[in-house]
Amino acid sequence: MKKMRFSEIWIEWIMRCVSSVKYHVLFNGQPRGNITPQRGLRQGDHLSPFIFILCTEALVSLLNHAENQGKITWMCVSRASPLVFHLLFADDSMFFCKVEPRECDEIMKALGNYGKASGQCINFEKSSLLFGKRIPEHVKDTLKHSTGIDNEGGMGSYLGIPKDISSSKVRLFAFLKERLQNRVNGWT
Repeated sequence: MKKMRFSEIWIEWIMRCVSSVKYHVLFNGQPRGNITPQRGLRQGDHLSPFIFILCTEALVSLLNHAENQGKITWMCVSRASPLVFHLLFADDSMFFCKVEPRECDEIMKALGNYGKASGQCINFEKSSLLFGKRIPEHVKDTLKHSTGIDNEGGMGSYLGIPKDISSSKVRLFAFLKERLQNRVNGWT
């Protein structure tokens, strides 16, 4: 029997407690039938954000456990920033690690355990990897193959911020200053 961590047990327990509504159809003013949705909670359900947060805490616990064992290394984005290895926003997640297959494998393992327990799976078509500019192509290819994620990020934007932030930050984020000035100029 597979040994499960508390966080995996927590996710499974939460998901067992989740049940969906049952619908009846009004026919000549009388409720008829019994319709039970088979796909869990629906978008807009009031419980959905709370359950997502509880499950995400279990994912963070899995990642913290890997970090405590030295399997994932904290990253420093800049000198003044705090150390991070994940950023979570709504249903989007960003994970940071060294460009080493063992660290990527550890993150994918945590995500796999989370997916098995919660039923939430990675959409590999929407996922992408973002590498530093000094990473050789053969290393990028190795990590793409090991994670199963073929898309390479760095193009376009995410939440209104450019994905590729390797060039001058002043030039890169000038549009934010411009946008803010345009909004403020209209105020009286």
